[in-house]
Amino acid sequence: MKPAALQFEIQKQVADVLRRPEVPVSNSDVREVASLVTNQIAPAVAFQTNNEPWYRSYVTLGSLGSVITAVGTLVTAFASGDLEPEVITPSITVILTALFALYGRWRATRPIGQ
Repeated sequence: MKPAALQFEIQKQVADVLRRPEVPVSNSDVREVASLVTNQIAPAVAFQTNNEPWYRSYVTLGSLGSVITAVGTLVTAFASGDLEPEVITPSITVILTALFALYGRWRATRPIGQ
């Protein structure tokens, strides 16, 4: 949901709640209350809809950490001349799977199962 649409929906819902006689808030406070609610829930909505910035994505950060570590292992192996398959293969596998995870994360438009 886009921020403007989210703001509109929250404002509508807040207005409905404030119209109830048991709620001790003035109807003129709808915009202010809706704005405060929007600001409070926006990060959670972004997280749930996969719209958070890349640097707040656990998948992105974990994948980048894995790639950096695996590349470091490969560089060390090449520098020391230790080109055994037992050293090279796991690092290449980590790099490929982490890149696949990054592709999937950046390509996703909604969480799995929704």
